[in-house]
Amino acid sequence: MSLAITFDTHELVKSLRDAGFEEKQAEALTLAFRKAQEARPENLVTQQDLAVRLAELKVDLVKWMAGMFIAQSALLIGAMFAFLRGH
Repeated sequence: MSLAITFDTHELVKSLRDAGFEEKQAEALTLAFRKAQEARPENLVTQQDLAVRLAELKVDLVKWMAGMFIAQSALLIGAMFAFLRGH
C-alpha cells in the first residue's frame, strides 16, 4: 500500500520563511521533507521490525546487567575477604 502525499515545495519554503526561517534553512528542510516523502517502501521500518529490534535490545540489556551484577558481586566479595583477613 502506497501513501502518496503531494505538496507545493515553493509554498512550504514561503511558509517557513514567513515563520522566521532563513532562506537556506527553509530550502534545506523542504528538501529533506521531499526526500523522506520519496523513500521507497523497502527502506521503511514496520512496527514488527521495531518490535523485533526492541526485543533483541532487551535481551542484550539483560545480558549486560547480569554480567555487571556478577562482576560487582565478585568485587564486593573480594573486598569483604580482604577486609576480614586484615582484622
